[in-house]
Order: sequence, then C-alpha cells, then structure tokens
Amino acid sequence: MQFPDPLIHGTLLRRYKRFLADIQLDDGTEVTAHCANPGAMLGLKDAGAEVWLSPSRNPKRKLKFSWELMHADGGLVGINTALPNGIAAEAIEAGRCEAMKSYGAKLSMVRIHGWICCWKTRTGPIAMSRSRMCI
Repeated sequence: MQFPDPLIHGTLLRRYKRFLADIQLDDGTEVTAHCANPGAMLGLKDAGAEVWLSPSRNPKRKLKFSWELMHADGGLVGINTALPNGIAAEAIEAGRCEAMKSYGAKLSMVRIHGWICCWKTRTGPIAMSRSRMCI
C-alpha cells in the first residue's frame, strides 16, 4: 500500500487504553501514537516488536503519529482497521491477488441492506463480508 508520507520505523514499548501505544523511534525519541484498532490485539502488543508509524498532516492533532504496521509471525500486520479494504483493492487492481486476476475491473465497496458489503465490479458482486466498517 502506498502511504501519503513515508512511514517511520520504531519499537513498540507498550499499548494501553485501547487507542494508545508508546513507541521508541530509531533516533531514540519516545512518542505516543494513536492505535486505530480497539480490539484486544492478542499477540500483537508485545514490547520490543518492530512497528511503523505514519505522521499526522494535521498540526492541531493531539497525537502526531498513527500506528500503521508491525512485524509479527514473519510478516507485516496491518494495525489500522481503516485500511484493509483499500489494501485489498490495491492488491487486486495491481494483479497481485492471483484468485482475483480474472475480474480485471476497478473494484468498489457497496453497502447492501445498511451493513452487508460486497466487492462490486461492472459485472456484479464477487465477495461479501458482514461489516459495518466497509465503506
């Protein structure tokens, strides 16, 4: 996924109060970052984990960083719950998702019955998920 600004590398010190994480940046600076994932994140909140933050473009924002990614189980894990649909669409459109290559059209998310969502192409829906956060 292409982020608007380069991500900043650091080390997780602790996550607390559901939405906060203390991170030590590579230059030694300690910052508090917003964690957009309110879930328990079991296995993804261990101190010492390698993490990446995005800087805020809003000078009035209280927390200047958002926790975007972390290294876990040999790969990168997305922490920001607002990004998965965009990441999936970008991968599909770039042809990086073998099972979806045959669709070849720009995908969009649509809301059905107020909260059931699906990936939609010009030829119709191709997958569904039960999520209120889809669009």
